[in-house]
Amino acid sequence: MHIAFLGGDRRMTLCAERARGEGHSVFAAVGESPSSAVLRREVGRASLIVLPYPATRDGVFINATRLPFSDLPLSEGATVVGGGIPADWHREHILFCDLVRDERLLWQNARLTAEGVLAAALSATERGLYGVAVAVLGYGRIGKQLARLAACLGAQVTVYARREVAIAEAEAAGHRVCSLASATRFGEAVVFSTLPPSADVLPILSPRALCYDLGGALPNALPDGEGGSISVESARGVPGIFAPVGAAEVYYEALRPYLSAEGTAGEESFPTESVVPTAAMGEGRWFL
Repeated sequence: MHIAFLGGDRRMTLCAERARGEGHSVFAAVGESPSSAVLRREVGRASLIVLPYPATRDGVFINATRLPFSDLPLSEGATVVGGGIPADWHREHILFCDLVRDERLLWQNARLTAEGVLAAALSATERGLYGVAVAVLGYGRIGKQLARLAACLGAQVTVYARREVAIAEAEAAGHRVCSLASATRFGEAVVFSTLPPSADVLPILSPRALCYDLGGALPNALPDGEGGSISVESARGVPGIFAPVGAAEVYYEALRPYLSAEGTAGEESFPTESVVPTAAMGEGRWFL
């Protein structure tokens, strides 16, 4: 089958290479802007169009491109697969398959996200997390993985959540817990926020704290309670930055049900290579 991979990061490039290695005809526009003529030709004849996860950041452009989805010349009967595809992108006679319903993908991405942002924090502290007070805001998939892994590193983890069931789950997992509704000032040295953009939160941090925003709820800086401010490190798209090979493996397995038998579907694997945790999401800083 002819597959068009559009947008995203290196994990999409690796998925395209894997599909090509399995015998599929592949067009990939990842990190580049093909001419409109090439795009119309390749997308128009594709029976499967693969969008990134998430498919878009603003509801208009395909993620990591300046390509509006509305401009795509989709052929009747084609299938579009991606994560978080807006409802207003749907068209008649096109099958849309949203991977936000794929629990395995979501949990594996959560694990890679937690590993990646912890690697950034470990690099930034220059001392490790053993004995360090860590706050995890929110206790969804990513929050659970973050709290578990940070605790394994010896951090003193406190989970802040709104829902009673989440607080109960965190407490049962052995973490300190606190209701997010009653917390405004956070004294922990490292704060990980997994709260969604809709969350109305403006926490006050301790001076010299490290703060990572994984959910998009926080501004670029937060008050430190002493008249200053703390920079907030945005940690979006972590799997593709920290572990693109592992993230591509996870994403390709989620795509496999939509691949026809036209490919050789052999034993091609993703490249084996060293994955070095990146400090791209934060600058090294001392803290106590």
